[in-house]
Amino acid sequence: MRFSRQGRYFRLNRNKNAIELQSAFVILPGGVSIMRNALAAVLLTVALAILSSATAQPANPVEGLARLSDLSIDMQWFLSYQAGESDGASFNQFALKRGYVNIKKKINGTFSGRITTDITTDREGDGEGDVEMRLKYLYLKTQLPSLGVFHKPYLEFGLVHRPWIDFEQAINIYRVQGTMFLERNDVINSGDFGVVLMSLFGGEMDRDYKKTVNGSFPGKYGSMAFGVFNGGG
Repeated sequence: MRFSRQGRYFRLNRNKNAIELQSAFVILPGGVSIMRNALAAVLLTVALAILSSATAQPANPVEGLARLSDLSIDMQWFLSYQAGESDGASFNQFALKRGYVNIKKKINGTFSGRITTDITTDREGDGEGDVEMRLKYLYLKTQLPSLGVFHKPYLEFGLVHRPWIDFEQAINIYRVQGTMFLERNDVINSGDFGVVLMSLFGGEMDRDYKKTVNGSFPGKYGSMAFGVFNGGG
């Protein structure tokens, strides 16, 4: 039996044997040290820009409140209760499947940044049972002007979204059960080091559609994403 919660969604599954959850870790391939050091420097610059913009000493209280209005911090978690049998042994436990802490900061009308930590429980190896944390996203986002059918295009540079997974997670109400099919089978994961261009096609759906159906990538004729990534993770 498994009881999972994510936001307002609840799901209760009954299985003869409980399904073992496995964590996916990004493993970056080897590369030219200069490129790797340059990317690390850029990511550090993005992180410092977000933090310094949010914590810089304001000239007056009003300016300080204005800076905080462009800063958002939110959390998302996947908690579960599990009971069943695995390899002939019974278990009965609460588990942290995944937890995210998002820090987003609008730097100005064009640039914004995001830092997201990924917290999970190690399921194998010497550290089995330990709570671990890694970076899921750390990128600089540049908003671009609309051009023709391309509506609200933008660039992300750093540890960025990869196409499809983020969209699928937003529209799948069974996200509470675990990772998406492609990520679970090691075809593609949700983030990687690189640069990605995303855009809506043909304008944007109206407010009622985004509220009652889905507001993720709400292009009238769809959306697109094109990126270059390290891969191998």
